[in-house]
Amino acid sequence: MSLESREDYIRLNEHLWELDQMAKEFAESNGYEYGPPLTNGLYPKLRMWRMKNGVSQNINFDMEYTERDERFDEFFPEIPYSVFAGSWIDDEDEQIRHHGPHAGIRRIPFSALRRSMREFLEFFHAHNETVTACLIYACGAKSPIHGHPLMGETLYLD
Repeated sequence: MSLESREDYIRLNEHLWELDQMAKEFAESNGYEYGPPLTNGLYPKLRMWRMKNGVSQNINFDMEYTERDERFDEFFPEIPYSVFAGSWIDDEDEQIRHHGPHAGIRRIPFSALRRSMREFLEFFHAHNETVTACLIYACGAKSPIHGHPLMGETLYLD
């Protein structure tokens, strides 16, 4: 079945509601804003974001794409997800984003994610807790805040 309507995407996101309460409670207890399914676009994902001591941080759970780089259109228990945690500082005056170290893993089967959600949340949150503004600036990685508008990706600056 193809993804032709909002209802198709709602159907594809249904499995994420199994993780919603745990993710919401974790976000609230650790100072993150929480974006449940369908609030960050239609393709399945969960988002957590916070600002701590001037550092923006996130934890993202994203449904991956097929090996041919196409969207999945049907859920199955082993559908792959990526989990990512990152930190950055935006300099609004200069329109520059300073990138910090990040942690992530790709192609985790949803069944494993469901079983171990608490462990993933704790691990990636612990990673974020170690990142300071000093460490971010020490990395020396920066890009325009909104990436390259024509390429849709981050263009790193020297």
